[in-house]
Amino acid sequence: MDVALTILCAAVVLFVPGFLLMRALGMPRGTSLCAAPAMGVAFYTLLGEVNHLLGVASGPLTLLVGPSVVLGAVAVWRSLRERGTEPSGISVAAALRYAAISLAAFWIIFYRHIPFDALLMEYYDNVFHFNNVRAIAESGDYSLLHALRYYATPADVKIAPWPASSSFYPYGWHFVCALVLQMSSKSMALASNAVNYVMCGAVFPLGMALLNEAVTPDDPHARLAGSLVATAATGFPWMLVLLWPLFPNSLGLALVPATVGLFVVGVRDKSGREKMLYALVFALSLIGVAATHPNAVFTLLVLIFPFLGGRILAGQGITFRGRHLSRWTLAALYCVACGCVWLLLYLSPAFQGIVDYNWGTDLSLTDGLHDVLTMGYMYHMDLDEPQYLLTALAVIGCISALKAKSGRWTIGAFALASTILYGELVLSSENVLKHLLAGFWYTDPYRVAASTTICVLPLVTLGLAACLRWFDHVVLHTDAQTAGENPRRRRIPLGALSALFLVVIYFPQIPALYERGYQTSFGDYRMLADIITARKDVLDHGEIAFLTKVNDVVPHDAVVINYPFDGSNFAYGALGTRVLYRYIGGYDQSPEQETLASQLCRTRLDHVATDETVRSALRELGDCYFLRLESTYAPDENGQGNYLGAPFSYPAWEGMLSVNDETPGFTLVLAEGPFRLYHIDL
Repeated sequence: MDVALTILCAAVVLFVPGFLLMRALGMPRGTSLCAAPAMGVAFYTLLGEVNHLLGVASGPLTLLVGPSVVLGAVAVWRSLRERGTEPSGISVAAALRYAAISLAAFWIIFYRHIPFDALLMEYYDNVFHFNNVRAIAESGDYSLLHALRYYATPADVKIAPWPASSSFYPYGWHFVCALVLQMSSKSMALASNAVNYVMCGAVFPLGMALLNEAVTPDDPHARLAGSLVATAATGFPWMLVLLWPLFPNSLGLALVPATVGLFVVGVRDKSGREKMLYALVFALSLIGVAATHPNAVFTLLVLIFPFLGGRILAGQGITFRGRHLSRWTLAALYCVACGCVWLLLYLSPAFQGIVDYNWGTDLSLTDGLHDVLTMGYMYHMDLDEPQYLLTALAVIGCISALKAKSGRWTIGAFALASTILYGELVLSSENVLKHLLAGFWYTDPYRVAASTTICVLPLVTLGLAACLRWFDHVVLHTDAQTAGENPRRRRIPLGALSALFLVVIYFPQIPALYERGYQTSFGDYRMLADIITARKDVLDHGEIAFLTKVNDVVPHDAVVINYPFDGSNFAYGALGTRVLYRYIGGYDQSPEQETLASQLCRTRLDHVATDETVRSALRELGDCYFLRLESTYAPDENGQGNYLGAPFSYPAWEGMLSVNDETPGFTLVLAEGPFRLYHIDL
């Protein structure tokens, strides 16, 4: 029941305010549904910033319930006023088919095989993400320009090991998770898994529905085909969420298709007042994309640049100062302008820390080409099965797009994305061209591959639509009058063919065949669920159970001093335990900024009974406890360690590591195996 409720909360947070806002503006129902998440994130971002400036706490009441009531009233009034004049667009039923298939695929292949209350994944980046979601939820500060990180409540600011400081960070995914956390549960695992499930199974597929509708309007075969392939490519969102994982970046990319769809429809099909309306909703959606992850904006540009170039080539040229400029001349000038914009952004100081990041992926020219063309986007890993069927459909889609004027630009988008990906794969990390091409995605092959997947899916849709059209017209066509009198004559065979396609695409791993070397892409992801379930994480079930008991024993306003490299730096984000140390590292690297209390806790905590300086520092923190979990990270011969990729020095934590059951000044409160909770007697 908790799982279903949390998933429902995630769906409400991601869809309801954005949908009502778009309906209040007069957008079609289907379009409003598909673009609702991008609009919703933008809405939370802008309203959260206003609340921050006004000193009002943000939460479900001020960000969701109250605004939704107002927007809902406006939307109902507008619907009644404009009854019978609903603008054209994709139908709600057609859009929901996208979500139904994708939600089923993600549940069957992955989510039903894992404990939904398991924290996925306990990696370096997620220490930051989970702790900040908790900080946003507890503080009610939904500002991405001024929000405090890790220690956001006034009480937590006083105990922060370093002086609290605010800075910009794209908190879009964090805002959504924080709202779900406030609404449904204290469990970060439930909240984050629910948000990611809805993101993968509904947000992205519905965005693809809007993008596909923009590419091929009013095409029933394309609508059916798009629903079948929306999440058929493992490059996105499967890889970024389940293998990497990059949750905020995934949400940013998931919002891209709908945003591009709004842009394409607004530029190509609308005029006058409608064009201004589409410009407004596109701008708001763009804010939602940027607020979730800035590199998703560059993925959006990879799609929009070719579309605008295609519009120029479809024109007749212009006359400028008495001289006629042909469409080819304008297209060449446009390409130069796009290149200059890209170069200027690359040289901008704001992006230097991103574009200069080195990611070591050097494949041979032929291996890189194979990965790009076969969508085998997992490189040096065991999960690297190419998707030849999707490649074949993309080729058919290219042929189909050349015949259909509205879809030709998608070939350019895929060609541009593939060029960026190929350069990322085969060029060395020191090559300037690699950083110029892929630097906005940290030269990370997985993020670039995810962007390429989004660009190729419209072509895959066109390819499958062409196959369905051929099957419908050639194989099923016997007598037009008979087909009209008995629509089942067409529906049942097309439905059976669609079901067969889904089985082939999502074919599971069969152990007997796997042992003989026969692997499938989604079979690999099904196995990944088993690997994650069996893995001993930084916080295993026993430690989470112990931390739950700690939360029951420790007063809410008490401070739990912890040794962060035993996994307890996840405890605040995961369960709300008010631990002192929440960062992943860097504690002994900036002694001039670290507070005296933090330094003494690390180095002389075991002397609390005899050292008045230590006792005085701890009194400033308040009522104190000391927590120890089981650490699996042993020091080397020089006393150095590495925790989730972050180096640290064991001597810098000697005061904690020396504490045991006999240490004076510590009263044992809880003990289970190697786990300990002591009250510090001050």
